[in-house]
This record gives sequence, C-alpha cells and structure tokens, in this order.
Amino acid sequence: MDLLIFLFIFAPITLIFHELGHVIAASFFHIHKIEINLGRGRVVHSLKWSNIRFILRFFFIGGASTQIELNSPSIISDRFISLGGPLFNLFIFLFFFPILDRSPHSIQLFIYFNAWMSIINLIPFRIGTKKSDGCRILETFR
Repeated sequence: MDLLIFLFIFAPITLIFHELGHVIAASFFHIHKIEINLGRGRVVHSLKWSNIRFILRFFFIGGASTQIELNSPSIISDRFISLGGPLFNLFIFLFFFPILDRSPHSIQLFIYFNAWMSIINLIPFRIGTKKSDGCRILETFR
C-alpha cells in the first residue's frame, strides 16, 4: 500500500517540486512564458496563472518537463535555471531528513526520492531528444 501511495501521490508531487525549482530559478530572470508538463499522453487538465501554464497529462508517471522562454537568455540564466530543479529537490530532502526515522514508509520513500531526483538529474545524459539538467549545464560550458 505504501508503494502505491508513493507512486500515485508522492512521486508526482516530487516531480512537481522539481519543475517548480526550475520556475523559481527562472523568476530571477525576465520570464516571457513558462509551461510545465507533468506526464505523457493526452491533456487531462490545463491551468494558467499569470505567464505560467501547468498541463497535467493522462500518464503522469513518465516524467515532467518545463519549457521556459526568457526575454534575454544567457549562459548564466541557462545554468541557473537548469540547477533550480535538482537544488529544490535537495532542499526538500534536507528539510524532511530530520523526521526520516519517525515517518511512515511512504514518506521515507518521498524523502529518498527527492535525494535521488537531485542526484540523477545532475548526471549528464540524453534519452532521445530529452536532456537531463546535468546535460544542459554541461552544454553551457562548451
């Protein structure tokens, strides 16, 4: 049961936190448009607030992506925005770590998954045309 709670509640919340980390980092720059996609497949729900559009898709397990359009993009903004997601996951992990031993198993999975998301997204890799945050950061040094 804890695994189901993790998969259908806490894993999507972790993905949302990761994408919000990118949005928070982007807020330090001149944002033109932000689109956050959670999942794959057809659109189930779409919500727009200011210049941010949040799109929930049918298969929410399968990743998320954030597309950010800046008025004046730069190497520094690209690095900072790419770091935003993993750093926010690291912050969530560190914030909840003190209660790890006293937490239910599903919450422990949530805490560890945030650490995993932070680390795995800093590793430079590509899957098809999708690039990890680490890959995007590495590309700004070339």
